[in-house]
Amino acid sequence: MRIKISKKNQILLSFVMCFAILISYGMSVVAALTDIYPFNAGSVSANAEIILWPRLTSEYVEGGDGNPYNQRSYYLPYVGAGNYNEGCAVVCMAVGKSILDKKSHGPREFMKYPNNNYDATSKLTGLGSLLTISSSNQRSRLKQIYDAVDSGKPVRFFIGINSSDSGHFVLITGYNMNSCYNMLSFSDFLCMDPCYGKEVNLTDAWGWTDKKLDYCSFRIFN
Repeated sequence: MRIKISKKNQILLSFVMCFAILISYGMSVVAALTDIYPFNAGSVSANAEIILWPRLTSEYVEGGDGNPYNQRSYYLPYVGAGNYNEGCAVVCMAVGKSILDKKSHGPREFMKYPNNNYDATSKLTGLGSLLTISSSNQRSRLKQIYDAVDSGKPVRFFIGINSSDSGHFVLITGYNMNSCYNMLSFSDFLCMDPCYGKEVNLTDAWGWTDKKLDYCSFRIFN
């Protein structure tokens, strides 16, 4: 038995089918977004804006409080004095790549050697060249960081404490919306700090009070 459907009903049926497809797609998008760990913006200045949002999930977390942005959530094979996790570099790598690839990454993907936390090859990570900061080039370097973030590229920043490569890695992901481009300062930037597992002002990041400008450097993700 053949059922004849009028042209009007055919149009209505097509509309219903398209609507159902859109609803199904929307639900799948919502489901994917709910898998992303809720990112804590922390205590940042009122006029600061996060430009680049991480997309980590809990799938790679090994312990801690379950926060994939916290370096203590991973049983990485390098620890400091007092069993203090030193996984800041590779957590920054995972967060940075999650922004670029729009999918979650695990810190272990970016370990160059079993006990290496400081760096990894640019071929593996997509990091740009190492750029150092000094009193003579500070203004131009901060403009580079601002331009990178503004164009969708996170910046892995090393807060140097002394000449023996002691320091801390954070990921710059935003800036102060009221900042003056020609007079940028470190306080104009936001960063994801793996020590706290949340977004903070760059000058509130772990180790900043001991910062010595000549030991700071950064790499821009390609």
